[in-house]
Amino acid sequence: MVRISDSDYDYSVIAEFANPRSKEIKSLITQRLGGPGRDTLNTTIWSQGNAYMIKLRPNKLNIELDKDIATGKQTKQITQLGQDIQRMVTTTQNPIGKHEF
Repeated sequence: MVRISDSDYDYSVIAEFANPRSKEIKSLITQRLGGPGRDTLNTTIWSQGNAYMIKLRPNKLNIELDKDIATGKQTKQITQLGQDIQRMVTTTQNPIGKHEF
């Protein structure tokens, strides 16, 4: 299940999925953001100041983006990531392409 909220000011994604997907999702996020997140107990976190925060747990992903603070490039990057994760979680075959930002 994936819920995406996109307003003029904020963008958010809440995704729930089977645990084996966590590794694929973590790999995708690491690739797109150009580096590994910060690992804590059962959670990996990627953040850029107050612009965005991504939290990945074994069965759940949360993405929060503040469009007032994020750059245009960050907004495009995070919204594309959210769409690709939605496809990954909701399909068995995931033809997710590489995107350059």
